[in-house]
Amino acid sequence: MIIRTIKTRKELTLTKFKLHLNNFFYDTKKVTLYLSLQLEIFYFYNNKETKTYLCKKVTVDLNNKKECITFKKIIINNFNNLANSKNKFNTEKVNICYVINNKEYYEQYKNKFKFNFYLCISK
Repeated sequence: MIIRTIKTRKELTLTKFKLHLNNFFYDTKKVTLYLSLQLEIFYFYNNKETKTYLCKKVTVDLNNKKECITFKKIIINNFNNLANSKNKFNTEKVNICYVINNKEYYEQYKNKFKFNFYLCISK
């Protein structure tokens, strides 16, 4: 697992967070087309460091623009909800934990998800 850390000296704004996220996707698209990732954010709440995940572990096809845009929107929405719709958020760092995958792993992930979805509907 590779961890890319975004350290902040000041409060992290939503626009800076979007910029870091877009840069990450741009950089990793040069290396691979399939990616499993999870984002965790470290912030201060009542003078204690707290860790929260902005998304569960998800496998993304970087060639599929709709999939990437939807994933980014979900992460940005979760960040905005965590910041209580303020423009700034007092974070210490953001970790992007990711694993580079191949097409076979991505297809297995999709098939497993479809199978679980059909089980939920049939009950």
